[in-house]
Amino acid sequence: MEVRQGVLLRIPVRDRVVVMWRDLTDVRDAEARRQHVEALLQQQALADHLTGLPNRRWFTAALRDAVARCDASGTPLALLVLDVDDFKEVNDTHGHAAGDLLLVDMAARLSAALTGPGLAVARLGGGELVVVAEGYGPDDVEALAGQVVGAVQGLYRLGALTVEVALSLGVALREPTGAVPGTVPGKVPGKVPGKVPGKGDGGPDDELAASRAEELLGQADLALYEAKRRGRARFHVYSAELGEPVQRRTETGTQLRRAADRGELTLHWQPIVRLADGATVAAEALLRWQHPVRGLVAAGEFLPVAAELGLLPEVAAWAVEAAFAQAAAWRRCGHAPHVYVNLAASQLASVDLGSELSRLAAAHGLDRRGVSLELSEDVLGSDVVALGERLAHQRASGFSIALDDFGAGSTALAWLRHLPVDVLKLDRSFVATVGEARTRTVVRAILALARDLGVRTVAEGVETEAQRDFFAEAGCDYAQGWLLGRPVPAEVLLPG
Repeated sequence: MEVRQGVLLRIPVRDRVVVMWRDLTDVRDAEARRQHVEALLQQQALADHLTGLPNRRWFTAALRDAVARCDASGTPLALLVLDVDDFKEVNDTHGHAAGDLLLVDMAARLSAALTGPGLAVARLGGGELVVVAEGYGPDDVEALAGQVVGAVQGLYRLGALTVEVALSLGVALREPTGAVPGTVPGKVPGKVPGKVPGKGDGGPDDELAASRAEELLGQADLALYEAKRRGRARFHVYSAELGEPVQRRTETGTQLRRAADRGELTLHWQPIVRLADGATVAAEALLRWQHPVRGLVAAGEFLPVAAELGLLPEVAAWAVEAAFAQAAAWRRCGHAPHVYVNLAASQLASVDLGSELSRLAAAHGLDRRGVSLELSEDVLGSDVVALGERLAHQRASGFSIALDDFGAGSTALAWLRHLPVDVLKLDRSFVATVGEARTRTVVRAILALARDLGVRTVAEGVETEAQRDFFAEAGCDYAQGWLLGRPVPAEVLLPG
């Protein structure tokens, strides 16, 4: 029986392991065989296991070396960071297998398009790829970005599915600081995974190049976030004008991505009082971020950043599940406040809204009759018929529907006519100006209309006794605001 010798490589890829066998029987020399095995293992360590592109480890060393050559040779350097817009939605809607197919195809297209000298492509993770472009300066990057977009953006066949991909790019440029005669620019060593970029000697020059490379990547990330903020499906070149506001948004976005996993997101609950007797009968869930440095951050300070960076669906989903869990926990302990839970625009627009809410309610043993799904006019969208049907289904399943900030916009009455609303929460602008005769007339008319429709009413933002007394006298059912109770953690609102 013939005995074969070789090396077995086990490469983890998501939920499976790819096993590769390399036959080394014909490599007779033991030292040559050892070197061959080392090269194979090194290739495994430097390649992205899904796409076959160089991975982050390779890229980190390659960018450091490219910066060093740029400074030494006097040639420019460009770094492009690419991110697939709404890549998470592809995974969530069609499954991770579809997302993997998309990345493999995208990597192949990009590699085939960028074959010129000085160009290298790597994958950092998720839907994020990078292009290192030595010898490319300010006059070249627009054409290069167009080449990248032309290669990657468009339709992809993922098995039986077809999806359209849009791309955002952030570009950072490094102008040379000087030149050393005899240095040859434009060649990226180790372009094939397994061939390691130069490791250097770890001295001051290496440390300086590594620091400059990290700075360049940070600038490209800032430019990428700015491209997404401006509407996505575009590229943006870093400039000093981006400045501190963009950097702060970027830092906030980076920290926010990890906030849920670190247990930093939390809910505070604002009591809702029945005006007839002053009893606390309900509470609204309000999202907060317990930031490790900035302390407790209100939703209004970080949700706009979450929306800009495409993180709002994840954050909103966390808040809804946390609210459902708390409502169920209160009921198990013998407390039964009615709970108001805010829905984001992405949740209202989703065709899976009903199934997701049903899944969460079942998972936590929630009594839906004790929960109002709260939506504000600014997130309602334009398809009132489809939204009305989805909300009617939720209402039939036991939830009640609350329309927040009522009266703040010009279409409030139109929404009231089409949507199956159980509760109207009057916009705080009415409460703040209730001392004016005209406001009092409008408020009384709204309250009368609500009574005729069989809709309960809540006055928001009540901060003075005069405001509370007016709404009680006018026939408003409930009120909330700092006079009646500030938002507090669940254990403070209802101890035990």
